[in-house]
Amino acid sequence: MYQKTISFCGLAFSGKTTAAKILQQFLASHDIDSTILPMAGPLKNGLAIMGITKESHPKIYRDACQYVGTEIVRNYEKNWWVNWHKRHSDTIVGKVILVEDIGLTTR
Repeated sequence: MYQKTISFCGLAFSGKTTAAKILQQFLASHDIDSTILPMAGPLKNGLAIMGITKESHPKIYRDACQYVGTEIVRNYEKNWWVNWHKRHSDTIVGKVILVEDIGLTTR
């Protein structure tokens, strides 16, 4: 089934998550169901279990996401995150998917 996906891309702390939440509220006000499905969902959930969130420990959180997500996971399998996201977005029916964590680096 064809699924609508809107992704937010930008530098760290540029407002990607905020923009996704604002759009989600706007869509809801127009009776359009949506869900935020972060590209790095498993990584963010794992860090949250350890008590590390963007709000509580921004520097550790950012460093951990970059190191584990890029240096470990992407070096193991280049498209791991894209493949994970596709598998999970394929299970979502009838909702617009908002991806709020497509980061850019200056490297």
